[in-house]
Amino acid sequence: MLRSHGSPDASLNIGHLTATSLDASAVAGGLAISGIYDLTPIQLCYVNDKLNLTDGDVQSLSPLLQSSQSPKPLVITYGGRELAELQRQSVVFGAARAALPGRLIQLPQHNHFTILEELANPQGEITQLVCELVGV
Repeated sequence: MLRSHGSPDASLNIGHLTATSLDASAVAGGLAISGIYDLTPIQLCYVNDKLNLTDGDVQSLSPLLQSSQSPKPLVITYGGRELAELQRQSVVFGAARAALPGRLIQLPQHNHFTILEELANPQGEITQLVCELVGV
């Protein structure tokens, strides 16, 4: 988490679990990077042999399946070279939040791993989005 420049008591959450923590009182907004917003496909594949996700887990841990979305700003980023399912979930989640603060941004040249270069680089596109969100 990063502290917001505008409010020292507010934080910005960045990363895979961002969308699940927006309701925390200390979080002012978030930047989701290559997220999975509906865990149903995970529950239906071999990965669930180890995770043992129940229907209740999928419902409570999938931001896309929540009955209401946080009104806090959320920027959703994903790579244009991600797996099709990751791209689809980002687009669907962005559409579900279309009336709320934030936006959906595709970084066409990146995949699930290289997209983080845009956060590691001080001039990177994701770094610039973080700066916008915290008011720097």
